[in-house]
Amino acid sequence: MSHSMSHRALFGLLGILCLVAAVGCGGDSSGGSSKRASPFFVTGSVPADGETEVEPLGLARLHFSMPADPATLTAATVSVTVDEEPAPTEIELSPDGQTAEISIGGVLPPGAEVVLVLDEEEVRNLKGRRLNKKKGPVELRFTIESPEETISGGSIPASLTGRFLPAATRLSDGRVLMSGGLGSTGEVHSSAEVIAADASVDLATGNLTLGRWGHAAARMIDGRVLTAGGFTDGAGAVTTSSVEIYDPATGTFEATGSLVNARGTFSLLRTADGVILAIGGAGTY
Repeated sequence: MSHSMSHRALFGLLGILCLVAAVGCGGDSSGGSSKRASPFFVTGSVPADGETEVEPLGLARLHFSMPADPATLTAATVSVTVDEEPAPTEIELSPDGQTAEISIGGVLPPGAEVVLVLDEEEVRNLKGRRLNKKKGPVELRFTIESPEETISGGSIPASLTGRFLPAATRLSDGRVLMSGGLGSTGEVHSSAEVIAADASVDLATGNLTLGRWGHAAARMIDGRVLTAGGFTDGAGAVTTSSVEIYDPATGTFEATGSLVNARGTFSLLRTADGVILAIGGAGTY
């Protein structure tokens, strides 16, 4: 009798030891395996990867599956090129840590290809996990809209005045305002042209109050165009902070206030409430 009880006690002890071993290894009594850590990856972006006809706002957003570590989102780990040329960036993480807003400085010319690349080894979440490139992209490509493709009635003709880095802005009626730019012999243009939907050029448009190139322009909510900054010398060594406004109703430019800091080859971003922000560029700021 005692011999039988000793066997039962031994089997019971072995069962307890097995249960303890399973729990200690992260398992359960049913033989289940331990739960794997949730992956950290990019769930989406604006613009979307491969998107074309993107407005030249100089802004991109990345959405993460879980909060990212802001210390790992820097210019060294998030690189941007515009037509294969490096572009300056500013990165801001949302309060919940799951959306990164990336401001792209410099000029985004029509038809330019923008490539944004995340360093999969360095960008991490708050627990130190790396990006999982199998779950989401670590490279984003999109193309800036091209006026040649978006204006009806055929392609836009070449500017009647040769211009390097002018500012081109679509007006409310579909026409395109092209102003300033650098000439082939180093002259800085103050002239402007309006290209209509039928691909004709209106030579009656007034001139900028100050010749400039590498400047930026943005359409305001009321339809007028704000033009700011740029270089005023042929060598690109002198930047201006001056601002002027183009009125399509009169075809004229009028000087107004100034940027806080002079800059060239930068972007203007109009927010939903109509505020226009100057982002990036070359200069002292």
